[in-house]
Amino acid sequence: MGERMSSTWIGMLAGALLGAVAALGVTARADLGDVSTAFLASGDDLVALGAGFAPDYEGAGDSGIVPAVYAHVGLGEGRFVELIGTALRANFIGASRWQVGPVVNYRPGRQDADDATVRAVHEVDDAWEAGLALGWQIHDPENARNRLRVGLDLLQDVSDGHGGFVADLSVIYRQEVAGRLDLGVLAGVSFASGDYMAETFGVTAADATASGLSAFQPDGGFRDIRIAPLAVLHLSENWRLGAVAGWRRLIGDAADSPVVKDRGDENQFYASMTMAYAW
Repeated sequence: MGERMSSTWIGMLAGALLGAVAALGVTARADLGDVSTAFLASGDDLVALGAGFAPDYEGAGDSGIVPAVYAHVGLGEGRFVELIGTALRANFIGASRWQVGPVVNYRPGRQDADDATVRAVHEVDDAWEAGLALGWQIHDPENARNRLRVGLDLLQDVSDGHGGFVADLSVIYRQEVAGRLDLGVLAGVSFASGDYMAETFGVTAADATASGLSAFQPDGGFRDIRIAPLAVLHLSENWRLGAVAGWRRLIGDAADSPVVKDRGDENQFYASMTMAYAW
């Protein structure tokens, strides 16, 4: 019975992942992960939906409205499956502070940019990525709303999109500050391989001729740093309102790319509000 329920929940979250991917067809084609983190590592089983804004693509100067989606379903003894935007992650280690499991992520590319100059640069295909999610989490034994989590996602393109590898390290801390209010902060840094950087931020000789931008061949390295304050208001036993507002700063060759430096912005801002039902 328990295994059937677990399979049902995993199937439902996989369906939700495909739904979130489909939603990108009618909204800005931004990464939904950042705007979907208000309830991340809260430790509760819940489903959250909302909306926010995020850059149209990595390094874009313009932003658009995007959906925010998060779900966490416990499978017993600390095991869980969770959906963060378009990333589906699982933990299969029970009764431990450590978390280990697979992760699958859909990363939107860059197509039909509003900027005609950027549009003349090669398109970046959407990518399906798969890999390993590692985590370590502790909570206050006297108040489970006070939590600290360190996570590392290791993702490899498996769909011939960008063809590269991304490692994302994050730390999130949240604490009850009043009877109904939790405040927290998420900070992170990411590293990307040369293939990823070249596809996402590179400008080939042909691109330079077509767009007028300078040719640019980035190397692999650190891609960005980010910080995002967050808040959760407990409206009732089951209903909660979450908000997150963040800043992602492209660094290294990602910031030096003419697509970013000349036609976009290395400072990437995002925010969202989500309503959650917990059980």
